[in-house]
Formats: sequence, C-alpha cells, structure tokens
Amino acid sequence: MSEQQLAAFLFSALLASASLLVSAFGNLYSVYVKAVSDELSICKTLRKLCYMLAVTIFVITLTAGGILLFLSQNLDQIIPYLHYIVLLILAIINISPLRISWMMFSDSRA
Repeated sequence: MSEQQLAAFLFSALLASASLLVSAFGNLYSVYVKAVSDELSICKTLRKLCYMLAVTIFVITLTAGGILLFLSQNLDQIIPYLHYIVLLILAIINISPLRISWMMFSDSRA
C-alpha cells in the first residue's frame, strides 16, 4: 500500500467517524435539552459531554483536512479545486456542533 492510498483510506475513515460523531452529538444534545426542561441534575454532565464531542469532531476534521492537504497535489490532477470543496464540507460538519456548544456555554454562564 502506497502512502497516497494509506492517506486516502485514513481520510475516508476520519470523514466517516466525524459524520457518526455528529449524529451522536445530535442525540446527546436532544437528551440534554430534555434534561434541562425537566430540570434534572445530570445537565452539567451532559453539557460537558457535548463540549467534548464537539472538540473531538473538530480535531477529527482538522486531522482529515491535514491529510487532504497532503493529498491535494494528486487531487488537483484529477479534479481541480476538489480539495477546496472537501475542506468546505469539513467546515460544514464542524459548524453545527461548535455553534450549539457555544450557545450551551453562553446559556450556562447566564
């Protein structure tokens, strides 16, 4: 297996992992919202778990972006500007968890 093939495999695995973690984040956030509305004592723990998942998603997509930049020379030969499109997709994956975590952080400080 060449370095290019290994990097492509790692990139696809990281992208799949980030997608699964975004769905887990959504489920955990819905449990958090329900716990807040019922005023349960577990809210602080759920909020911390949401923060950790958001940071994990960010780190995974940042790593995938680094691998993509390693692959970008070969991708430009196939489809020009493809790596910019994929970086945009990685940014979109990050937007919701980071925004929701920021709103949770702001609400917890109020």
